[in-house]
Order: sequence, then structure tokens, then C-alpha cells
Amino acid sequence: MGKPPLREHTFISGDRLHTKRENLQEMKPTVEQTIELYKMCQNLTSMYLPINLVTIDERTKNFYLLAGEELEVLINPQGEVSIL
Repeated sequence: MGKPPLREHTFISGDRLHTKRENLQEMKPTVEQTIELYKMCQNLTSMYLPINLVTIDERTKNFYLLAGEELEVLINPQGEVSIL
């Protein structure tokens, strides 16, 4: 098998340029998260709310979804949805 795919981030901290590489296989969502994310995106877009951001928190493994102007949604690895 080949090497796992990597995601690379480049950012500036102070006066230095840093590069961080992450293994994408470690950041896979659970089946429960994927189902709830799909349902949430479907519901939000049916209300004509734009989905501005979908990301996964590397520390907690929660999905974070930002929709409209201020609606924030968290989906934990067990698929439980919290609207903030």
C-alpha cells in the first residue's frame, strides 16, 4: 500500500512561516456524523440558508458547520447535533 494522503497547511506565526502536515485518514468522519451532516445541510439549504463552512475539529473530532449569518452547528462523533 502507498503512503496515506496528507493535507498541508501553511501559516504565519510572528515573523515566521510554518508548514503543518496532517494525515487525512485520521480525520475521517464517522458514519453517524456523515448522515447527520447530510440531513442538516439538506434542511438548511431548503430554508435558503447558505452553508459557509464545514470543517472537523481535530481535537474533539466534532463537525463544525456555519450557515447563514450566525447559525453554528456541532455534530459529535456519535452523531448528536448541537445548535449553538
